[in-house]
Amino acid sequence: MLAAAGLPRTCLGQDWRALPQADRPPEKLHAVLSRQRLTPPLRSASVTLRFSPDGRYLLFQDPSGIYVLSHEPLKVLGYIDASHSYEARFSGDSQSVIVVSLGLSYKRWAVSDGQSLDNNELPIPDGCVDAQLSPDGELLACYRPDFSLGVLKLSTGQWIFSDVIHATDPHLTVVPIPLDRDTPFAGPFGFTLSHDMKPIANRAINSLPMRFSPDGSTLIAGDARDAVRVDLVKPKKTNLPVAIQKQLSGSVALQSDTRVLVISRGKPKEPAMRSLTNGDILATPKFNADSAAIATDPRYALLYDPGMQGARVFDLEENRPVETPKNIAADVKGGKLAIATEYGDTFLYDPGEDQPSATVTVPLNGLPILRSVSVSPILDKLAIAVDGAAALYQVANGQRISILHEYSFAGFTDPATGFLLTLGRRPGCFPVPDYMVDRVDAYGAAHAMTKDREATVATEPQTILHLDALTGKTSPIWTAGQNLLRSGGPVLFEYSFEGASSHGMSLPQSADSLQSLTQVTGAPSVGGLSFPQGSGVPFHLRALDPTTGKELWSRSFTGMPPIPFADPQSDRLVLSWKANSAGTWAAAKKKPVLKDALKKAKLTEHDSFLEALDARTGKSVGGVLVQSGTGPLNFDSIVSVGDAIICSRDAVRIYIYSLLDGQLKARLVGVRPSANAQNNLLALSTGSGQLTIYDLHTAVKLDEQIFPDPIAYTHFSGDGQRLLVLTENQDVFVMDMTGVRLTH
Repeated sequence: MLAAAGLPRTCLGQDWRALPQADRPPEKLHAVLSRQRLTPPLRSASVTLRFSPDGRYLLFQDPSGIYVLSHEPLKVLGYIDASHSYEARFSGDSQSVIVVSLGLSYKRWAVSDGQSLDNNELPIPDGCVDAQLSPDGELLACYRPDFSLGVLKLSTGQWIFSDVIHATDPHLTVVPIPLDRDTPFAGPFGFTLSHDMKPIANRAINSLPMRFSPDGSTLIAGDARDAVRVDLVKPKKTNLPVAIQKQLSGSVALQSDTRVLVISRGKPKEPAMRSLTNGDILATPKFNADSAAIATDPRYALLYDPGMQGARVFDLEENRPVETPKNIAADVKGGKLAIATEYGDTFLYDPGEDQPSATVTVPLNGLPILRSVSVSPILDKLAIAVDGAAALYQVANGQRISILHEYSFAGFTDPATGFLLTLGRRPGCFPVPDYMVDRVDAYGAAHAMTKDREATVATEPQTILHLDALTGKTSPIWTAGQNLLRSGGPVLFEYSFEGASSHGMSLPQSADSLQSLTQVTGAPSVGGLSFPQGSGVPFHLRALDPTTGKELWSRSFTGMPPIPFADPQSDRLVLSWKANSAGTWAAAKKKPVLKDALKKAKLTEHDSFLEALDARTGKSVGGVLVQSGTGPLNFDSIVSVGDAIICSRDAVRIYIYSLLDGQLKARLVGVRPSANAQNNLLALSTGSGQLTIYDLHTAVKLDEQIFPDPIAYTHFSGDGQRLLVLTENQDVFVMDMTGVRLTH
């Protein structure tokens, strides 16, 4: 059978998080001030629960991996480490589990013994912007970067169907590409422009409606502007009724190959069952819901509401709701209800019963994928957000203070108070012909309008909440409106297109995209405005006080705008410029050594100039020329503290540059750098549980320690005297850094 819970995992890839404990070096720690496990542990609430076709098994999948459960008796059979994967499926005979990763590796596992039955890299060179497995796991529907839909037969690696969804002119198409990666580490934010969707392939940030019928014979995909319906038996494209295509911007779920449950966007009180043949209304279910899906048993619908975790169950045959306990995921098979709770419990309910007939607790295999981590300056409070869940903890004892509203960033203004920045709903991108553009808003939702069609995407404004760090209670302070905000340590940033609607449009362009657009059209046109050839599109960067929303400073950019990199841990922002841009020369004028270096250098299109700014004032504190890589976007993260700029590239390569002379001081190997200017220390995760401390000035190795589990996050105290380390096993360590140089 699959590896039993708590034992080494069955791995989809070479994820070092999944190495068995015996394969890791022994623990080697010193100067430990405290060591506590987070209690209760934080679990992701982004979960799917699915019965097998024969009802004998269940899949419990969260963003980190997949548990396989038997039904009778209800117990955990094993675990598959499958982070960054699409929703897994049982095979049609219920004897295997099929998983496709975002990187498009395909694996099939036997339920009986956990053996790998198939293992391939899928032949999709440009990747998938979005993808979905068929109900039996035999087919993969892939929305490709060229705006076409392909259906791949996994067993043969052959396309059985391919057709264009959006007919576009590649020279006149503009696609806003979001840069923010939703991690607690320093990274780029804003948007860049592209002629296609290749930059967002395999990132799962775009969602295109793709719906299979329960028997896998029919697929519909597209949006309210362009869509296809595919008969997968023949296979061939067939007619999709206009009445159904118009609803694709809302909620659409196929109950069979002839019946579709639709809910119009913004009209939760108007669900309808329509004919897939002609679009006629066949029934009007009596429920209110924002969206719906069909359960494994197609007699039942799973209903979802904004701001509510989990699902409500509705009997479509009897047109009535089914009493559903509070949950984070649910499914129905043969009238039997399965639900998952936020505490990791899975319950089974027999038809008509209000008490569970069976229950099992799904073990927690490591820390969920981190979306945000914030630590108070004196390292006494720790706020963590993962998919669908967030909590505030006391570091001294590891105890949870409170459950928090799901957020994208938390900041502490002092030991007793802080703030939260809530999530903003960011809908998927879709192509916008340049000559059709009416405007592009802060969420990358382009509103393209012609005489006969209109496409809009709703957004949800972010809210800034006051946080009582002692109790965990929150209260709203102000709302960002149409702005999309990004954390930057002590401030919030907004990077927007400076057009007619000003701060509501966020679209920092890459120079390459702008240049190519200009060459084709003669002058770029965004937001209904045209700009002189070569002038570029103006963008606006603002820093806001998180507690009041007051603007602290702002800068406007024309020509080749920079890519901003914000670090939630530091009080600086780094602008990544094209080295030969006007912005680079303007920044270099402030420091003669930089100006001379630029004059002497043989600059190419692949060179970058990194300018560090004080986040609170916007004043430049220096910069460095980077003559390696492929331009301003070729960095995983950029951090600036003290006299250094620290760049991360190719996942594990770390470069340290000096702001004093602009020289490269060191090349290191590691991940998740954190640094402190007061103590001039750099912390790097350099292996499975291995932490290495370097002198930030000299890059000399000062210390090395080995933790019992892989390191997920590190954070220095404000004075640099202590270091907080969070491991994958949800242990929190506080390490004494005062003697780190004495032991060297």
